[in-house]
Amino acid sequence: MEGGGLQLPLLHMAAVAGKVGHPHATPCYSPLTRRAACCVRAAAAAAATLTLALHYTHQVDCVLLLLQRGAPPGCRDSLGRTALMLSLDHGHTECVEALLPRASSPDLKDASGLPCLHRAAARGLSACVRLLLDAHASVDITDAEAQTPLHAACRAGEPVAALLLLEHSAAGVSVARVVCYTC
Repeated sequence: MEGGGLQLPLLHMAAVAGKVGHPHATPCYSPLTRRAACCVRAAAAAAATLTLALHYTHQVDCVLLLLQRGAPPGCRDSLGRTALMLSLDHGHTECVEALLPRASSPDLKDASGLPCLHRAAARGLSACVRLLLDAHASVDITDAEAQTPLHAACRAGEPVAALLLLEHSAAGVSVARVVCYTC
């Protein structure tokens, strides 16, 4: 169909399949993303496509291609999660690394008040914690329960993430409090 009437659903399906290198998906995916300019111009369509790609594929080449075609990295899903947050939720370090330079801030929170650093720390994603800290994420940011990322790491029993946060000077948190909190 001319004018993009059928392109959007097909682009969504391609994003869900997301296997850019897969021999059966490439013939469908590549032409759709090349012709997707008309779809990706609409922020809602671009956001939905990027969200689908992150939910289902977690492939950095798919995410990068969508970003190159104009998908906004700061778009949010129905729960207020950005593309960066979705990548952290799924534990995909390569996507986090690709999205972080494009993120408006590593300290954004979702609709429930959960910041990116809490997500990474609670899941023990030490490489992501390091990436976020290198991008100047605040070690003292609090969630909706006034807990810091260090609290999240300790509560989840993630000592590597906790140590990384301590190394980056979590203000006002003593080692005694950390030991007590993990008991």
